This record gives sequence, structure tokens and C-alpha cells, in this order.
Amino acid sequence: MNYPKSKFIITRESFSFDRAYEVRVGRQLSDGKWAIMQPVEFKVIEEPFGTRPAFAMSRDDCQELMDELWRVGIRPSEGTGSAGSLAATERHLADLRALVFKTGAPTK
Repeated sequence: MNYPKSKFIITRESFSFDRAYEVRVGRQLSDGKWAIMQPVEFKVIEEPFGTRPAFAMSRDDCQELMDELWRVGIRPSEGTGSAGSLAATERHLADLRALVFKTGAPTK
């Protein structure tokens, strides 16, 4: 299925006790107008997960949601394989190498 591109905006609610994150989702339509997702409601049912999904997202939308969560400080629980973390470590090592060799530090 081909979905219009979604936009996610996540903000931190500063006035609530638990400082919840607020998520807003919109899709820009072909005529330039925006369709905005309405608040999600939970309903008690007999057959769990035997219903339609709450919503569907393309891979690009999933990536945008992940990027937006990262922007507000949410990180994966297990991030040892994180490409971003590895890239930062590689840059740090490159900086250290440049510093060591530029200053003429003794090597063994």
C-alpha cells in the first residue's frame, strides 16, 4: 500500500506530573492540505489483537518517527549496535589520533 508521507512532532508536556511526551501526526495530502491524526482511544474487547491495526506506516515514516524520538532524547534500551554511537566513537578516535601525532607524543 502506498501511504502519503507523514510528519511527526513530539514535545515534552511541561505541566503534567509525569512530564509525558505528546505525539502529533499529520499527513500532507496531494492538494497540499494536512490530515491530522485524532487522539487514540482504547476500547475493551474480547479478542485481543484480532482487530485492524491502530494505524500503518511506511518504512520512511518509521524512520522519521525514530529520528523524532531521538531528537527529543529517547534512545534504544539496548544501543550497543547503534550506528550513530559507532560513528561518534570513530570520530573521537580520529580526533585522538590527530592530537597524538600532531603533538609529537612518544609512541612505543
